[in-house]
Amino acid sequence: MPVKRGTDALDWAKRWHRLGDLPFGSSYNARLRSLTNEFAGPDLDGRRPNGNALNQLRTNEVALQGARFPITGFVAAKQFWELREFHLTSSGFAPHTVNLEPARDFDIAKTGHTGLEGTRSAELSSYLIADADAGKFTNPNPPMIPSSGVAHDLDPSVGIEVRDSFALNTCAGCHRHETDTRHFMHITLLGAMEPSDKADDRARIVVPEGSTDASVVLSNFMRAEISPGGARYEDFTALLTTRPERLRNAPGMRMCAR
Repeated sequence: MPVKRGTDALDWAKRWHRLGDLPFGSSYNARLRSLTNEFAGPDLDGRRPNGNALNQLRTNEVALQGARFPITGFVAAKQFWELREFHLTSSGFAPHTVNLEPARDFDIAKTGHTGLEGTRSAELSSYLIADADAGKFTNPNPPMIPSSGVAHDLDPSVGIEVRDSFALNTCAGCHRHETDTRHFMHITLLGAMEPSDKADDRARIVVPEGSTDASVVLSNFMRAEISPGGARYEDFTALLTTRPERLRNAPGMRMCAR
């Protein structure tokens, strides 16, 4: 949504907040669609290429390789989640680095990797061990099995809390094992889950048996973040109850006080 006045940001936050007054269903979906169309629809910002208000577009290209639902040409053990970012320019989409996402070179080596992928995991471990005390915070939803398996394939010398802090500050880490988020999505339709895991996932995220595939579910991580006492709940509650003039002298918030 193009913001032209300081109060626009506050109004935008309030409108998202009011979604909580509606139960999931057609009315909720209609209001959500109207909100998203304001930043994803056509001709919303004449200052940008093609009037598009989006800052960037990201693709999750594991889906294009058939990893979720094997198709013709699917090769087991060679389907890797590859997040890409594109910025809109006057000549179209241009590839861009994915902010807050380490290169696949630092991944754990796996069958099917090519080039330098998976060759620098030891370097990442050394970095995390050296900076173990920098920026640590508590993971509100640590992995169910935090010390073994795919959730911790790095050097055992890397502490769990250090790995958590690093992962939660990256795109891939925040969308998978460190937050116990399956299927990469913090917010998803039930029908988007892997068929073989659907029954198990419904129980894990406290979705009643027999719920429709159109049910919207949150990961445990997101649920903890937006519940009373969660970091995001407190931040947005404070935003919604703060008058713009009180932000006048707050660093980085001058636009909100105009």
